[in-house]
Amino acid sequence: MISAPLIAFGWLLIGLAQDKFMLFSGRFVVSAFALLWTSSVGAYISETVHPNLRGSLVVMSPTTLAFGYLMVWGLPCFLSWRIIALISIAPCLILTVAMVLLPETPYWLIEYNQFEKAKKSLRFFRGSHYDINPEFNEIHQRHLSKDKNQSCSWMLQRLFSKAFLKPFMCSGVIYMIFTVSGFDIIIIYMVTILEETGSSIDPNIGTMVTAIQHFF
Repeated sequence: MISAPLIAFGWLLIGLAQDKFMLFSGRFVVSAFALLWTSSVGAYISETVHPNLRGSLVVMSPTTLAFGYLMVWGLPCFLSWRIIALISIAPCLILTVAMVLLPETPYWLIEYNQFEKAKKSLRFFRGSHYDINPEFNEIHQRHLSKDKNQSCSWMLQRLFSKAFLKPFMCSGVIYMIFTVSGFDIIIIYMVTILEETGSSIDPNIGTMVTAIQHFF
């Protein structure tokens, strides 16, 4: 809720930029605040979605990110970059309104001993006809267990446990290798690369094709 309006402001700076300072400032604001909220997406999903559906919905985050790439790099075929920057404000405003309408997560409310609000939140996400009591009790018990065990030594022990390290070595390392492989940099400079290498591929089409690969 804090980041989205500021990201919209960054896009506005880009769309109305009269010099490099405004352009770079807008880009910095968009990037910085987009990074701030990115890590909260998975946490919000894990704290609101039923365990049976969490895996499926977590995949939606990179999928929608890929769609955003495709939209921003596909529209230059039809519109100027200023218009695209101004259009990009719309998703930020929609996100802000949507988050205002959504309740706090049951986990967060239980953390702060707001049990009645937690039940209302859980009922909101599960539906009025769903029996929330078993899941509510489970969340509450986890909270009590967390309070008892939460200490620096316990956190370090958990961090270096096989339960954490094995999944991290399987997925976390692969993701870091992908990040440092330069894929995102290539996408950002794809138009320049295709223009300066004298490629026969239309720069905008080449960027769109590369963005589509994000879906896979």
